[in-house]
Amino acid sequence: MSRRKITTLILITVLVVIVFFPPSATHSHNSIGGWGEHLAGRIVSGAHSDSIVFSIAHAIVKSIVNASQNVLPATLKAGHLPVTRAVRNRLVQKGKIDSLLRVIEVIRSDSSKLVLTSFTAHPTCLPHCLAYR
Repeated sequence: MSRRKITTLILITVLVVIVFFPPSATHSHNSIGGWGEHLAGRIVSGAHSDSIVFSIAHAIVKSIVNASQNVLPATLKAGHLPVTRAVRNRLVQKGKIDSLLRVIEVIRSDSSKLVLTSFTAHPTCLPHCLAYR
């Protein structure tokens, strides 16, 4: 596959993700770490490592290339569902929240299915009455 085609596939993938799943994550609670260059990133994920960043980027590019070699006709559905009772602004009482659970479903002609979901609320395992006192 040509470098130009790979670049085009990556750009299309990035655009789809940005349109359907607005970027908002500042950190991960289950990441391998090593991706952050600034103080907050180092605190959350440990010391920065170029090899980890390049490894993640390479894995993403490889998965896009592999997927492009296994293309079938498919239907695409997208939507969102408000789940306001599951979200609260933990920093500003009665502050702005994003309560949408976003979903993209792809069903290929061979009946295989992919469902992507995004929920931007910060997870917590603490009961509401104990959280963030």
